[in-house]
Amino acid sequence: MGWLVSARPLIRETPAQHLTRDYTTDDEHGRTEVLAASQVGRAVYMAVRRTERAGPRAGRPYTFAAVILVFNNARDGFGRKDMDESAGPCEVACPPRIMALLSPVEDLPSPGHAADWRGRVEAARQERREVTASRKHLLPGQRVRITEPLSFCKGVVVATEFEVVPTPAGRRGPIFRPVGHAFLCRLPSRLLAVAMTVPTPAAT
Repeated sequence: MGWLVSARPLIRETPAQHLTRDYTTDDEHGRTEVLAASQVGRAVYMAVRRTERAGPRAGRPYTFAAVILVFNNARDGFGRKDMDESAGPCEVACPPRIMALLSPVEDLPSPGHAADWRGRVEAARQERREVTASRKHLLPGQRVRITEPLSFCKGVVVATEFEVVPTPAGRRGPIFRPVGHAFLCRLPSRLLAVAMTVPTPAAT
């Protein structure tokens, strides 16, 4: 499904509240209700329970994940792009409280790429936990080495070893400086999660 765009932004409700109301239906075909919704970045994640009133699944509710890309601002208005987990969305920051409400993949009528998406959600969550743990042990002056080179300044600077520097006021750490250079940078989470600390050369 493509983008649906309104020239007017949402003012009295958040995108998550608007989508929760929009997804809640009850008619002769069945009932749909949102058990939980949360916006993370540019995506709203929802646990949606569906109960059919006719057919082979009548009376057997199941809960799937909806992933809706959104924007909401005065310049562009409000936009949404609806997907569910069966489409295998790229967005994988779904909160654990929503994942815990979902039915087993085998209970979904059309699982599609749901199993793959759930696996990527869990892998991303594990990576975030590892990054958080690694950040707690990084101190200014330490050096870390990453598993693949990063290029800066349009490829002029290529580095695999970085020094941890004090985090400037108002910014979130950790902040790094490529060894031998003066500019500051951040490291991608996927590389920071597996970075190795290396000895700092003794001053001479």
